[in-house]
Amino acid sequence: MPAQVLAPMFAILSAFATAMAPTTGPTHPPVQAGEKPSVKVNACRTAAADAQATLTRGEASASVSSAGIAYGSSWRGCRSFIAELHVPANAKGPESGLGGSTPYYTVRPGLAQSPNQSTCAATKLEMDAYLRAAGSNSFVLHSKSEFVGVWDAASYVPQCRLTLVEGSTPAPRREPNAAGGETWRVLVSATRGNLKLGVTVRAAFDAIPY
Repeated sequence: MPAQVLAPMFAILSAFATAMAPTTGPTHPPVQAGEKPSVKVNACRTAAADAQATLTRGEASASVSSAGIAYGSSWRGCRSFIAELHVPANAKGPESGLGGSTPYYTVRPGLAQSPNQSTCAATKLEMDAYLRAAGSNSFVLHSKSEFVGVWDAASYVPQCRLTLVEGSTPAPRREPNAAGGETWRVLVSATRGNLKLGVTVRAAFDAIPY
C-alpha cells in the first residue's frame, strides 16, 4: 500500500490508542522504609485541661467553669472548654441528718449564665465525655451529646433548660470505682448563633431527700 495512504491511517490509530489509554490520578511521594504516614491528632484529646476539680469525700459536688468565652478563640487548637473532674475511689456524698448518703453521682454540662426567654431557643451546647478508668492510662470516649435550650414556663421559677436532642445521656449515674480513682475529661462548647457562651461542668452526688 502506498506510503501516502498508510500515513493517515497510522495517525488515526495513534489518536484512538491515546484516547483509550487509562487515566491515572495524581502521584504521591513514596513512603520510605520505616516511615509512618502522618496522622491528624485531635487537639482536644491531647491539649492541657483548662480547669480541674476533684469530687472529694463528703462533698456534694465539684464544678469548674470557663473564664468567659476565651476557649473559643481562633488561636486555640481546640475550640472547646476542656474540663477534667477527678473522682477518688473513696468519694462519697455528704451524710444527711439521719446518717444516710448516696453513692451515685453524675457529670453534667451547663451554662455560666442562664439565657432569657427570647434567647433560650437559639442556645446550643455540645459535650464529649471521655473516661480514664481505674488502672488505665488513656481516655476512652464515653458519650457524645448535643443540647438545645427549651424554655420551661411551668417551672416554679421559669427558666431555660438544656434538653438532649442528639447523642446519649452524658455520664449517667455512676458509683465511684472502689478499685481506684477515675478521671472524666469533658469537652464542652456552647453557642448562640456565632457567639460563644461561657460554660460549666459539674460532677455531683444525688441529693438525699431526708
